[in-house]
Amino acid sequence: MSKPNQPADANVAAVEAIRNILFGEKEKYFEDRLQQLQQRLEELAEQFNKQHQQLEQLIQQEKQQMLEVIEKLKTSLTQENHQLHHSLEQLSKHLENRLEKLETATVQKTVLAKHLSDIVSTLTQK
Repeated sequence: MSKPNQPADANVAAVEAIRNILFGEKEKYFEDRLQQLQQRLEELAEQFNKQHQQLEQLIQQEKQQMLEVIEKLKTSLTQENHQLHHSLEQLSKHLENRLEKLETATVQKTVLAKHLSDIVSTLTQK
């Protein structure tokens, strides 16, 4: 049984040899070209990964800087708020004192007017 297969195997080998003779150069060219493209794709993937990592680092740095700026602004605004609150309390106390003095002066004027009225009444009665 092995004898009938030998001519078929020989024919297949011969066809392969002819194919290699006819198409061997083009096949080698395409294999080389495919290998070059695969190598370039790997290089691009590596470059992409490096740039992606750099971008991630840059984003993290920017995020950290923004958080620091926000924290400084928050602290500054809190201090300003305390100062304004303190100033408003002082202004309120000052206005209350002025109002008390004004009320006292008004009461004193009323009392003075009553006394003057009494004096006028007393002088006109005599």
